Amino acid sequence: MSKYLKVAPYKKRKLRSGDWIIISSSGNPLVIDAHTLRILCNKEINSDIFELHFIELLKEEGFLVDIYRLNRIPEEPTSFKFKFFSFLMLAIGGVSLLGVVYYILYSGLPFSKSINLLAANPILGVIILVIFSILTTFLHEVMHLIYSNSLKSQDNKINISMTKAVATVSMTHIWTWSLIGRIVAIVSGICLDLLILFIVFFFNQRIHFEYSSLLESILITRIVWQFRVQNKTDIRLFIELVRDDPFLFEKKTVSIKIINFLGFLVNILIILIWLVPLSNYLRM
Repeated sequence: MSKYLKVAPYKKRKLRSGDWIIISSSGNPLVIDAHTLRILCNKEINSDIFELHFIELLKEEGFLVDIYRLNRIPEEPTSFKFKFFSFLMLAIGGVSLLGVVYYILYSGLPFSKSINLLAANPILGVIILVIFSILTTFLHEVMHLIYSNSLKSQDNKINISMTKAVATVSMTHIWTWSLIGRIVAIVSGICLDLLILFIVFFFNQRIHFEYSSLLESILITRIVWQFRVQNKTDIRLFIELVRDDPFLFEKKTVSIKIINFLGFLVNILIILIWLVPLSNYLRM
């Protein structure tokens, strides 16, 4: 006698390819064809319909369960207020980017000054570096929580990896959102980074703060860090969202290899923007 399995609640959206992406309460995405989707639309399915390995995959990703769970899958807000603040965040990010570019062209990169400050007072410099990094990283991830509508979700936590020195939040559910909703959710963190960097640049031109160059260097490094697309960064997810392909970087196409190579060059760039000023300081 065949066993019937319950289909857990999920969200869905049709991709440009014609396939469908579905997201369960576990937050794991799965791309299926229209025929499979029609079967999953039932509240229960016969385990004999699919091959055993696919049944196991559906179980692992949270689409088939023994008991229904009440975990909420965050939906895209449709209120005018949320849309207004979404476009406002994009505008703030764009203006901040232009301001940051202007100040960098006007006053140059701050890494040489940062090396001098760290050499002159390493203890205070490291303390400022650590505190400011933690604070701005937390704010960056909070922006993702807000614009991915995850504050009320049961998965509304910031995951911290001390070994990788990164903090992340789960945002896979935004794959079922509209294009603008997906973009705002993923770039909101970088937009805030740019805003803070612009503010630091702005006040540094008017109010002298000895360690402002260190703050600028931290934020520039974090923003550039996101372009390491060979890793799971905001920019990588942004490219996947725009191309409407959640498994884009798993492909071995020439274009993906080039993009990954550029991401590798970003690693080298991050090392150089700190190493070159350090080498110049040591030669003095």
